[in-house]
Amino acid sequence: MDTFSRDDLVELIYKKDGQMKCEVFTNKTVKTAEKMLKTFTANIRLDYHGVIDLTEVNDPLIPKDKRDKYQICAISFTGTQSEQRMKTREDIMKRIESGQINFGIINFVRCYDKKQCSTFKEPGSKAWVNSLIRTGSGAIFIDDSNDHYQSVQSLNIKNLKAILFKGIKKDLLKIIDNIDIPT
Repeated sequence: MDTFSRDDLVELIYKKDGQMKCEVFTNKTVKTAEKMLKTFTANIRLDYHGVIDLTEVNDPLIPKDKRDKYQICAISFTGTQSEQRMKTREDIMKRIESGQINFGIINFVRCYDKKQCSTFKEPGSKAWVNSLIRTGSGAIFIDDSNDHYQSVQSLNIKNLKAILFKGIKKDLLKIIDNIDIPT
């Protein structure tokens, strides 16, 4: 049985040595979370709801000949104690197993004060997560929520382009296929 806490900031889901790992970081372990997230690189960062979930678990996001050149992750906001959290975790794990993505992050902090949302970067937010994950030679972040897009954009993260997406599966795959990241 999962134990959820309102203090949860992020849940990191990845595979190491053939084993699926899920690590939860809280307000008390912010520094540990920062240290851990800085060890990951993602060239393609996709919001979960409204972006990557437009695709099936086994759908290739980029042509097979390019797949090994890019690290891909899903980043999803859910409530800490929601059923959606468990469903999202399970789906991210399936996408990792299929090779569609390399890792996933479920984040639990979001801005609700409209005056601050465009620059919101508190620990546990998508902007905070994006600021910690390495970009490598370049990266894109695609989200369908204006507040997440704006807050990430406001940080001017080196080598990261934020894209606001309001489309369908074929539009998403076209954007990803046309990424111009030096490898």
